[in-house]
Amino acid sequence: MQKISPEEKPVLIVSPDFPPRKGGLADHTHMLAMHLKDALHIKVLTSKGCQENDQYQVYPAVYDWHDAEELFNQVLYLSKNCRVLWQYVPHMYGRGGVNRLHSSSGRMARR
Repeated sequence: MQKISPEEKPVLIVSPDFPPRKGGLADHTHMLAMHLKDALHIKVLTSKGCQENDQYQVYPAVYDWHDAEELFNQVLYLSKNCRVLWQYVPHMYGRGGVNRLHSSSGRMARR
């Protein structure tokens, strides 16, 4: 993979599932971060109890993914000067794939 210039913005991957949890989203998030880490600075925001590693930065900080305020604050804090890649399965928020931060996402994009 070609190295990207140092001016390139880091990537924050937001995912509720991450190892040691088992499943498609957890595995995909980990493998995506592993493949991107050689070219980009990677940060992963995930659920409390998930494991950190020495390959890239992992922030196991989200306790309740349905608490829109907590989630918004965590993403806002970690995403300064980052691109954000939001990983989710369509029905994880119980609303057919439409998450509760939808009304807040415009505010985050403008910052």
